[in-house]
Amino acid sequence: MAGNKGNMTQLINLNKNKKRVIVQGVCLVGAMALADQSVVLPVIVKYFSNSNLMVGVFTSLLRGGAIVMQLYAAFHARNDAFVLSKLKRVFAFRFLSWFSIGLIILLLGNYSPALTLLFFGISLFIFSFSAGFGTIYFQEIMGKMFTKQFRGKLIAQRQILAGLVSIIGVVGVSGTILQKIPAPYSFAFLFLISGLIMGIGFLYFLPFKEKPARKEDSSFNTFGSFIRSAVLFIRTDRQLRIQIITRLFSFGFLLMIPFIILQAKSIYQIGGKEIAWMAGVQMAGAMLANLLWGKLSSRGNDKLIIILSFILNLLAYTSLLIMQNYFLYFIVFFLVGASVDGYRLAFTNLLLSRAPEKHRPAYVAVYNNIIAFGLFFAIPGGLILDTFGFQVLNIVAITLLVAGTVSALFLHRDCVPME
Repeated sequence: MAGNKGNMTQLINLNKNKKRVIVQGVCLVGAMALADQSVVLPVIVKYFSNSNLMVGVFTSLLRGGAIVMQLYAAFHARNDAFVLSKLKRVFAFRFLSWFSIGLIILLLGNYSPALTLLFFGISLFIFSFSAGFGTIYFQEIMGKMFTKQFRGKLIAQRQILAGLVSIIGVVGVSGTILQKIPAPYSFAFLFLISGLIMGIGFLYFLPFKEKPARKEDSSFNTFGSFIRSAVLFIRTDRQLRIQIITRLFSFGFLLMIPFIILQAKSIYQIGGKEIAWMAGVQMAGAMLANLLWGKLSSRGNDKLIIILSFILNLLAYTSLLIMQNYFLYFIVFFLVGASVDGYRLAFTNLLLSRAPEKHRPAYVAVYNNIIAFGLFFAIPGGLILDTFGFQVLNIVAITLLVAGTVSALFLHRDCVPME
């Protein structure tokens, strides 16, 4: 038994596992960057529909559909010592649904915009829906296979390399395709090529080594009792409540981000090359900021990362409120990219550090289900834009970000797992 325990301990912070997490993340993020949800995706949806609301729906669908099944997944994962085999099945679903979007646009894009959007939306929902299971399983693996400081640096390194690959992909590949190939065929090729890249990353991750988690017999034998226990975590854990509120406010950036590129496109008549460059600049902001985020997180400064991310986001949106300039849009996308990756790294690391191992799936699920409301902010963003205009939308987004900055001040610097 002692020898077996020692072998399991050796799997913690295993370098081969680290490489597989990084390569899978780089391929996934790099692939999705070719149809970037903040820049490229809104342009694609706008091609098939003139509605800003529809742009908001598709943006929210990609970001928020993953949440629907997380509590259900967490309930079934509560006693699972191993989750890797389930994660592999999720990867297969995600690849097939993403690749199919390219086929749909290729076959229907020139003939029926309505049918194209319908099947596009269905495949996008499946892609995002399946991620609801994947998030639970992946964060369970990240929580038990890597220590806090190691995990913080790993996430930062993953995001830095993913950012670099994304810049090369979106500027070199997306820019060339959007510029040289007429729509909608250019959109189809973006999804087909990115689907293949995504599949390569999934295949590389398959030999990942997993140790069993320490699970206790659960007293929550029904889904209803599991939900009640999850709600109890929020009632008894004040820091978890503060983190949830702060994370919700951070999604204020989503109110406006899908519409910034459309605003720039309408004012300056930019083409595919400029769209790709703006997406690339956003990814460059994320990549460069992660050099700082990784260092701060390895020192336990996740709270500071969150505050700095809010400040960068506020600088970006406030500048658009004050002035209009073609080159200003590049600065805005750079700052937003830096802030979004800061949010992602710090909030994830704080949550995984706070959650006790035996309740980690429930913590992750209840947290993600509540903050999911923020993932759909692009929908009211589209309504505000259509009704009141870009400036009012910007003011609402800034108000939420200011509130989030204040809320972040009440977060603890270090999170000790609850028992």
